[in-house]
Amino acid sequence: MGNSFGCSVSGERLVSAARDGDLVEAKMLLECNPGLAKYSTFGGLNSPLHFAASKGHNEIVALLLENGADVSSRNYCGQIISVGGQLYTLQQSMDMQDASDLLLQILFQVLLLNLYMLAWTEKLMDQM
Repeated sequence: MGNSFGCSVSGERLVSAARDGDLVEAKMLLECNPGLAKYSTFGGLNSPLHFAASKGHNEIVALLLENGADVSSRNYCGQIISVGGQLYTLQQSMDMQDASDLLLQILFQVLLLNLYMLAWTEKLMDQM
Protein backbone atom coordinates (compact mmCIF):
# COMPACT_ATOMS: atom_id res chain seq x y z
CA MET A 1 0.00 0.00 0.00
CA GLY A 2 1.24 3.43 -0.90
CA ASN A 3 1.07 6.56 1.13
CA SER A 4 -2.15 8.22 -0.03
CA PHE A 5 -1.32 11.45 1.78
CA GLY A 6 1.99 11.66 -0.09
CA CYS A 7 0.23 11.06 -3.40
CA SER A 8 -2.31 13.75 -2.58
CA VAL A 9 0.42 16.25 -1.72
CA SER A 10 2.35 15.39 -4.90
CA GLY A 11 -0.87 15.58 -6.91
CA GLU A 12 -1.61 19.05 -5.57
CA ARG A 13 1.97 20.08 -6.42
CA LEU A 14 1.41 18.84 -9.99
CA VAL A 15 -1.87 20.75 -10.19
CA SER A 16 -0.04 23.90 -9.07
CA ALA A 17 2.76 23.31 -11.58
CA ALA A 18 0.24 22.73 -14.39
CA ARG A 19 -1.77 25.82 -13.45
CA ASP A 20 1.34 28.02 -13.08
CA GLY A 21 3.20 26.70 -16.13
CA ASP A 22 6.11 25.30 -14.11
CA LEU A 23 7.42 22.73 -16.61
CA VAL A 24 10.49 21.83 -14.52
CA GLU A 25 8.38 20.99 -11.46
CA ALA A 26 5.85 19.05 -13.56
CA LYS A 27 8.63 16.97 -15.17
CA MET A 28 10.23 16.22 -11.80
CA LEU A 29 6.93 15.10 -10.24
CA LEU A 30 5.99 12.94 -13.22
CA GLU A 31 9.43 11.32 -13.35
CA CYS A 32 8.93 10.25 -9.75
CA ASN A 33 5.32 9.14 -10.27
CA PRO A 34 3.86 9.11 -13.82
CA GLY A 35 0.48 8.12 -12.36
CA LEU A 36 0.06 11.66 -11.07
CA ALA A 37 -0.93 12.66 -14.62
CA LYS A 38 -4.34 11.10 -13.82
CA TYR A 39 -4.75 13.00 -10.52
CA SER A 40 -7.78 15.22 -9.98
CA THR A 41 -8.43 17.73 -7.24
CA PHE A 42 -10.75 16.47 -4.54
CA GLY A 43 -13.19 19.37 -4.40
CA GLY A 44 -13.14 20.58 -7.98
CA LEU A 45 -12.48 17.42 -9.96
CA ASN A 46 -10.09 19.35 -12.18
CA SER A 47 -7.11 17.40 -13.42
CA PRO A 48 -3.65 18.85 -14.02
CA LEU A 49 -4.54 18.51 -17.71
CA HIS A 50 -7.58 20.78 -17.26
CA PHE A 51 -5.49 23.40 -15.46
CA ALA A 52 -2.65 23.33 -18.01
CA ALA A 53 -5.07 23.48 -20.95
CA SER A 54 -7.11 26.31 -19.48
CA LYS A 55 -3.95 28.39 -19.02
CA GLY A 56 -2.50 27.55 -22.44
CA HIS A 57 0.55 25.69 -21.08
CA ASN A 58 0.90 23.45 -24.13
CA GLU A 59 4.26 21.89 -23.16
CA ILE A 60 2.73 20.72 -19.87
CA VAL A 61 -0.36 19.46 -21.71
CA ALA A 62 1.91 17.36 -23.94
CA LEU A 63 3.91 16.12 -20.94
CA LEU A 64 0.74 15.07 -19.12
CA LEU A 65 -0.58 13.26 -22.20
CA GLU A 66 2.76 11.46 -22.56
CA ASN A 67 2.33 10.25 -18.98
CA GLY A 68 -1.19 8.91 -19.43
CA ALA A 69 -3.52 11.82 -18.69
CA ASP A 70 -7.03 11.15 -19.95
CA VAL A 71 -7.79 13.57 -22.78
CA SER A 72 -11.50 12.72 -22.61
CA SER A 73 -11.91 13.46 -18.89
CA ARG A 74 -14.46 16.06 -17.82
CA ASN A 75 -14.11 18.46 -14.94
CA TYR A 76 -16.79 19.40 -12.41
CA CYS A 77 -18.45 21.70 -14.97
CA GLY A 78 -18.54 18.93 -17.55
CA GLN A 79 -15.87 20.67 -19.57
CA ILE A 80 -13.69 18.73 -21.96
CA ILE A 81 -10.33 19.69 -23.47
CA SER A 82 -10.23 20.69 -27.12
CA VAL A 83 -7.34 20.42 -29.56
CA GLY A 84 -6.59 24.11 -29.02
CA GLY A 85 -6.25 23.53 -25.29
CA GLN A 86 -9.43 25.38 -24.36
CA LEU A 87 -12.03 24.06 -21.95
CA TYR A 88 -15.56 23.77 -23.30
CA THR A 89 -18.77 22.15 -22.24
CA LEU A 90 -20.19 19.85 -24.86
CA GLN A 91 -23.07 22.30 -25.42
CA GLN A 92 -20.65 25.21 -25.96
CA SER A 93 -18.74 23.10 -28.44
CA MET A 94 -21.91 22.33 -30.32
CA ASP A 95 -22.92 26.01 -30.27
CA MET A 96 -19.57 27.11 -31.69
CA GLN A 97 -19.27 24.53 -34.44
CA ASP A 98 -21.29 21.83 -36.07
CA ALA A 99 -21.04 18.21 -35.00
CA SER A 100 -18.71 17.23 -37.82
CA ASP A 101 -16.10 19.79 -36.72
CA LEU A 102 -16.26 18.46 -33.16
CA LEU A 103 -15.87 14.92 -34.44
CA LEU A 104 -12.84 15.97 -36.50
CA GLN A 105 -11.25 17.50 -33.40
CA ILE A 106 -11.79 14.33 -31.42
CA LEU A 107 -10.43 12.17 -34.25
CA PHE A 108 -7.40 14.46 -34.51
CA GLN A 109 -6.72 13.99 -30.78
CA VAL A 110 -7.00 10.22 -31.15
CA LEU A 111 -4.65 10.31 -34.15
CA LEU A 112 -2.08 12.34 -32.22
CA LEU A 113 -2.26 9.94 -29.28
CA ASN A 114 -1.89 6.94 -31.59
CA LEU A 115 1.12 8.50 -33.31
CA TYR A 116 2.70 9.20 -29.95
CA MET A 117 2.07 5.63 -28.76
CA LEU A 118 3.53 4.23 -32.00
CA ALA A 119 6.69 6.32 -31.60
CA TRP A 120 6.94 5.32 -27.93
CA THR A 121 6.51 1.61 -28.80
CA GLU A 122 9.18 1.83 -31.52
CA LYS A 123 11.52 3.51 -29.04
CA LEU A 124 10.96 0.67 -26.56
CA MET A 125 11.54 -1.95 -29.25
CA ASP A 126 14.81 -0.26 -30.24
CA GLN A 127 15.98 -0.47 -26.62
CA MET A 128 15.43 -4.23 -26.48
